[in-house]
Amino acid sequence: MEKLLDYHDASINKIEYSLDKNELVIGIETYDDLPYDLYFTGVIGWSFSSFEVQNHLLDFRIYDSISLPSYLIEDYEVEQVYLELMNTKKGYFFELDPATGMGGYIIAINFKVEKRDKLK
Repeated sequence: MEKLLDYHDASINKIEYSLDKNELVIGIETYDDLPYDLYFTGVIGWSFSSFEVQNHLLDFRIYDSISLPSYLIEDYEVEQVYLELMNTKKGYFFELDPATGMGGYIIAINFKVEKRDKLK
């Protein structure tokens, strides 16, 4: 799975979770002020630091169960059940590496990016 955008200095401005769809949506604006929604479906779990007034990404990284570095599992204190489900269901580990504000990880089966209209 590839990331298709440059996430460096992107601003996180929205978080939504749909229980019915088991879908997490994170809204961002890239460094050039283009708005996108990141859709995570088949969500297994997540852990975030607090959402602040300013939430900027240093980077966004995607790992499968083979490429996931052990230091991330330790740093984020990822629950063993999440890792087992990630393995069993062929999921991915998505890291939101913060420069400021919210950061953390999402473990989900699928991921897509869609351009959207600017938030008012």
